[in-house]
Amino acid sequence: MDLSGLANNGRLDGPSLTSVSPGIISIIRDITGNLKISDKNLEDIFNEAWSNTRSSLPFHYLNKEECYTCLKETLNNNPNYVKKEITRAYDSLNKETFEQEYGLTLPRTEGDFNWKNIQP
Repeated sequence: MDLSGLANNGRLDGPSLTSVSPGIISIIRDITGNLKISDKNLEDIFNEAWSNTRSSLPFHYLNKEECYTCLKETLNNNPNYVKKEITRAYDSLNKETFEQEYGLTLPRTEGDFNWKNIQP
């Protein structure tokens, strides 16, 4: 489950490209069901994974609590919650300073793209 928004080549994906993989959620559901992992144990596992990976990422759309809530909402069949949270986080970014602060390129908007430059 990657909700960081990070893409290849130092770019940030926009909200429309940042999502929870259904395959990953299916695996998490299977593991938590088969091993009868409690909500508390799932949260502990999530916290450990967050601690092990977050420091290596230059940016993440969500903080730990927001990301965990997105996991829980998705496991509870509420995937629209994730889109709303990622969109809210993107909208709150300071677009003026983002690239300098994080060393990442913001997503292109439709208005930035010129289809005339594409060769058939």
